[in-house]
Amino acid sequence: MKAAERIKGLKAAGASEREIGAATQALLKEQHADGGWSQTPYLDSDAYATGMVLAALYQEGLLKPSDAVYARGTAFLMKTSVPGRVVVRPQPVAEAAAVLPERVPVRPRPVDLGVGHGAGSDGSGSGDVK
Repeated sequence: MKAAERIKGLKAAGASEREIGAATQALLKEQHADGGWSQTPYLDSDAYATGMVLAALYQEGLLKPSDAVYARGTAFLMKTSVPGRVVVRPQPVAEAAAVLPERVPVRPRPVDLGVGHGAGSDGSGSGDVK
């Protein structure tokens, strides 16, 4: 959802509170009667767009779980959830970091540019190993 991403971008760029507030109010006005948001004005509400909006506004400190808008969005997600799919409320960074697995260091693998890659060894350009 572009509007949610825009708000995150405005915050990251150090935009004025007035500009961020105006973008937030415009996004809140896009909430549908069912409590969700849609990816475009021409579509029905969906879980992806709703989750994006709630997460962006929560992470940027612009919406709290106690706000009515947040509660309606969460109710939409719970109503549209499918058995087996877990709907999780956004968590503060400190809480989320506690449940994330440790990152495993990744070492780049060397690239083998030997025979059989690119031009063939016979000069044909086929790249097939004969």
